[in-house]
This record gives sequence, C-alpha cells and structure tokens, in this order.
Amino acid sequence: MTSTILLKGKDGDHINAVLAACGFNLRKLYAVFFLPILKWLDIRIK
Repeated sequence: MTSTILLKGKDGDHINAVLAACGFNLRKLYAVFFLPILKWLDIRIK
C-alpha cells in the first residue's frame, strides 16, 4: 500500500521518518510480544 506524504519540506520528511520508525517498531513488538500471547491463549482455549 502506497500513500502520499501530505506534509512537504523538511518538516514533512522528519515526520515521515518518525512515523515510519514507529510502524516498524510496532510490527516488531507485535511479532515478539502479542503473537506468543495469542498463541498461548489459543492453546488454553482449546
């Protein structure tokens, strides 16, 4: 999925970099923390 950066210039570049880093870290957090918990819950429910 591609999106357009609405903020232009240096401020837009900085905000885009911060948001991209947040998204990257959230994916890592999800993979390391939430997936094992969901798998554990799935095993416990069955």
